[in-house]
Amino acid sequence: MTRRSDETALTPADLRRIDTVLQQIVLTIDNELRAAARGKTVRFNLMVWNGNQAFGIANFSHGEVRRAMLEIIERWHGTGLPPLTSYIA
Repeated sequence: MTRRSDETALTPADLRRIDTVLQQIVLTIDNELRAAARGKTVRFNLMVWNGNQAFGIANFSHGEVRRAMLEIIERWHGTGLPPLTSYIA
């Protein structure tokens, strides 16, 4: 993995602001997913990666996030890829 040093690299101040935004939008995401699922909890993990490190926010425990991520990685290396929707601006 290489470090990014160009003008697009996120600074520590950028990362702090991103963390603040994640804290603000987590409830909105949770509420929207819960509404779509007719009141049932939908577990989610929103991950941000800056090219050097990943961080994010979830509505379930770190251990469960880790287990879910390992399951996804196993599927990516196998034949049953999970659905993945990309939004590229």
